Amino acid sequence: MDSTEKNNPVYSRTDKSKVNLKEEEWKKILSPDVYYIARQKGTERAWTSKFENFKEIGTYYCAACGNALFKSDTKF
Repeated sequence: MDSTEKNNPVYSRTDKSKVNLKEEEWKKILSPDVYYIARQKGTERAWTSKFENFKEIGTYYCAACGNALFKSDTKF
């Protein structure tokens, strides 16, 4: 669990309910970089992600709400 999950009351990998928060609430919950990427359709700087060369098998989850995004075997 990273610091985003610990400080985020809506983060859940089991509750699949739609999260309805105002942007001001998201800004309070998420770190600035996660907010930019998850809520403003931003991107990370090229080649800076900790997952750039990550090869472990598993599932990638949304940093904002915890929903499953995709499995590692579909990562290109």
